[in-house]
Amino acid sequence: MTLPKMPAHSPSSDAFGQTPRPPVDAASQTLLNVLPPGASSIEQLLAQRQLRLDTLETLQQDFEFDYSREVFTSFDGVERGISIFSARGPKSPDAPGFIYIHGGGMVAGSDIDVRTVLPVLARHGGTILSIDYRLAPEHPAPVPLEDCYAGVDWVFANARRFGINSSRTLMIGTSAGGGLALGTALLLRDRGGPKLLALQLDCPMLDDRCGSVSQLQFDSLGLWTRQGGLQGWRAFLGDAAGGPNVSPYCAPARATWLGGLPPVLLTVSSADPFRDEDTAMASAIWRDGGDCELYVTPGGIHGHDQFAFQTSIARSHWTVVSAWVERQLMPDPDDIGQAALAALANRARNAAPKA
Repeated sequence: MTLPKMPAHSPSSDAFGQTPRPPVDAASQTLLNVLPPGASSIEQLLAQRQLRLDTLETLQQDFEFDYSREVFTSFDGVERGISIFSARGPKSPDAPGFIYIHGGGMVAGSDIDVRTVLPVLARHGGTILSIDYRLAPEHPAPVPLEDCYAGVDWVFANARRFGINSSRTLMIGTSAGGGLALGTALLLRDRGGPKLLALQLDCPMLDDRCGSVSQLQFDSLGLWTRQGGLQGWRAFLGDAAGGPNVSPYCAPARATWLGGLPPVLLTVSSADPFRDEDTAMASAIWRDGGDCELYVTPGGIHGHDQFAFQTSIARSHWTVVSAWVERQLMPDPDDIGQAALAALANRARNAAPKA
């Protein structure tokens, strides 16, 4: 039998650019139908600073926590804030710490934007410490990155005061905050800074060149698009964006060595412009001998877990995150024994005489 010749692929195009695209989940499609499209100019991005998805009051309607705010001194002597969300109830000296770096395309967002990490606090206890880093374009690279580094340093120096076990402290970053979190982790590695237990990157913004297939698929379609990303990177990096002289700490997709990091969980969605740079980052971490878990939410768009927090795909995302956090904080001592018993049983079955 002769196999047919595979037909040549000839993609069509539409008003939004390159197709085909991966299918979009029904909940994500509803967001696309209802919410305004992603910003495509620096003016539109800066206008998002006026938008507040949450306040402390709206967060307290859905979650229980104690709140306080402190100040740390950044690399250049400027004071920055850090919002502290603590689990209610008795404090344990062995409680985990979760350093959080918010998203916002490098130009927007605030340290109150913690809705997507509060479930970790509800499940695992401890304290979330959300860093109020300075924003571009008023404060271009490396200022936001150095603010994050100084904030992490401050958290470790003050961990005992908040009942945090510094050896059980993770860092979590979302979108632009995910890129800053990875850049900060690379700086911690290379400067010999404090040791994080683990690093969770949610749809991180990693590559200022914005040239992947997923970036082109979502050039203008989505709540965050390639066009918005180009503007955010230019605000952060100036005229260097997309060129040969960008620091890998600022755009971690440019890093040539990803070894020496703590265990990483990298989550992204299939209909996110960051999909390809994020999955490539997971491969680069594995290439360099690192520990990385990758989860791609099928049909999700950028920000689906923030804007549609109660949907089934958002819940599936946070089930993965929570299980991974639990494994970092409390490795199951029975796992090795169970694996050994299974291997012995399998060997015994294979060694048994055949009838």
